[in-house]
Amino acid sequence: MKNILLISAALFSLSLSAAEMTVEVKNPLKLDRTQEPVAIGMDKIQAKLKVKITQLSVYDGKTLLCSQLDDFDSDGKLDELSFLLDVKSGETKKIRLVANENVKSPCAEGRVHAQLFLRN
Repeated sequence: MKNILLISAALFSLSLSAAEMTVEVKNPLKLDRTQEPVAIGMDKIQAKLKVKITQLSVYDGKTLLCSQLDDFDSDGKLDELSFLLDVKSGETKKIRLVANENVKSPCAEGRVHAQLFLRN
């Protein structure tokens, strides 16, 4: 059975700005989660933010997190926001999402090396 961080559409709430929102992420387990992947469908985000989203900044408090927007089916529409988060046992964090902010997301250190080779 997979242990999954709880993210619920019911937990989305709008902030003061029309271009930002807050989402709650809860760790219901009795163990700390370090660099846990969190993914949120863009349909849930877009339903709350009434602007065309070209980039999203993700904040844990005042800390800007490394994040990425993915288009999995190459249809030109963003499908998912993903980021890594540290969440202690039983903790609920309020994560702020800001649309189209002119900041550069910090890069995560590379932990994977992959190559694609063509067959001869």
